[in-house]
This record gives sequence, structure tokens and C-alpha cells, in this order.
Amino acid sequence: MTGPKLLRRNDADGSALAMAKGFGRYKPEEEKSVREALVSQDPMLEKLKRIYKGLKCNPDRDRPSPVEAFEPENEFWSLLTAFGRRLNCSDKDVEAFSLALADFQHEKDFPMKAGLFLSALINGGKSKTYTLRTNHLEVPPDYIGYKNRKTIVVEGNAGDNVGSTMKEGLITVKGNAGYGVGDWMEGGRIIVEGDVDYNLGVGTKDGTITVKGDATLEVGAFMRGGRIDIEGRFAGISNTLDDPDIMGEETESTAEIYCKGRRVWPSK
Repeated sequence: MTGPKLLRRNDADGSALAMAKGFGRYKPEEEKSVREALVSQDPMLEKLKRIYKGLKCNPDRDRPSPVEAFEPENEFWSLLTAFGRRLNCSDKDVEAFSLALADFQHEKDFPMKAGLFLSALINGGKSKTYTLRTNHLEVPPDYIGYKNRKTIVVEGNAGDNVGSTMKEGLITVKGNAGYGVGDWMEGGRIIVEGDVDYNLGVGTKDGTITVKGDATLEVGAFMRGGRIDIEGRFAGISNTLDDPDIMGEETESTAEIYCKGRRVWPSK
């Protein structure tokens, strides 16, 4: 089944996000000391780096479907899931690896590969809470918290599709995030302390999303349930919210969207 057409990174005119805002949490010398303290030559970190380096990622083939309920999981994510369960990483293991990603950040398709790998390590890991550090990266990972059920804290910016199809848990981004925050999420909570780009909450079925900064275009596109709170400004709400049959469903959306404490959708 073919899913609905969504805005992509280059489709929204004038909606490019100033991602640099969230990088100022640490001074350069502080970030360097944190990184050196965590990224030591331990066996687990070396194993994670070897596995990551050997993974081949093709976005045309391996990108998660925006309507995965209608399509099977791809082989790349199934492989990552198997690695995550087998490695059973701790919070410290994953935090150290997030810092070690600086060695790979100039590789092709880095954002998607890095984000999905981190998500698989968290999903299959032994800890309940995980910290990821992204301040040192020029481009932050996408898909952080994919299919999440745990607590994730991102110290810095996040890329696109934060919390995509997450089931439960909490994701806190202490910076900005890209487009598609909370896309097709089924539960849990996402908090972004900075700004977000377009398609905020696209396809969300349940759960809550709080944005303490600004949002751009197409807020709530195809949203069927859940709640969005925007504490800053937003550029526009998607007109798909006004069409109960847009997803081929007979029931109307139960979603709610608030801006600065005032409900802006539904307006009645």
C-alpha cells in the first residue's frame, strides 16, 4: 500500500532550521574533556566501532517506511535489531559510542546509519536510561529513538525523525531537532528544548510532543491522535487535519495542538 506523500527535507520553501543553536551547551574545552573521559580504548567500544564500520547503508533501500504499519520492516533494521540484542549495551557503552561517531561523521549517509544504529543499541540494551552526546558532531544523527520504549537524553541537537514510531518512554532533546519529530509515534513523550522543522507530529497516533522553541510548516500532518504543545511560534498547521478520510479512515482525528497554552486545533 502506498502511504501519503509527506514533505521532505527540500520541499518546504524557507523552512530550513538553524541547527547551530543547540551546540552552545558546552565550551570546546569542556566538550573535549568529556569526550576524552568517555571514549577510552575499551573492548566494547572497539567492537561497536568495528561493527558500525562494516555496515553498509543505502537510504533508498534501508530508510524506514513512514507508514510501516502497511509495509514489512526492511532487512537493514532487522540486522541492527539483532546486533542490539546480542551486544546488550549499557548506557555508558552507548554514550561512549555516540562520542566516537566523530570518526565517522564525514561518511556518506552518516545521519541515517548513525541514528538507526544508536536506536538499535538502546532498544536491545540492558539500561533503562541512555544519554547521547551530539554537540561535537557537524550533522546530528537522524531517527534517534526509533521504535523507542526507554528514556533517552540527547545532549545537543538531533536530526530528522526523532522518536519515529516510538511505542512508549521519554526522549528529551537539549537542542534543536529536524523534520518529522514524533512521526507515526504510538505513545510516550518527546520534549525538544529548542526549535523543530516541518512535519512536526506527522501521523502521530498517541503520545505527547512538547516543543519549547519554534516549529515551521505542516504541524500535525496526518495526525490521528495525541497532543502537541508548542511554547514558541509555528508557521502553519497542516490542512490534512481537517479531512477525516485523508488516511482512509472513517473516524475523525482526536489530536490536539496547543501554542503557548492556547488550543489552536481543533479550533472549536
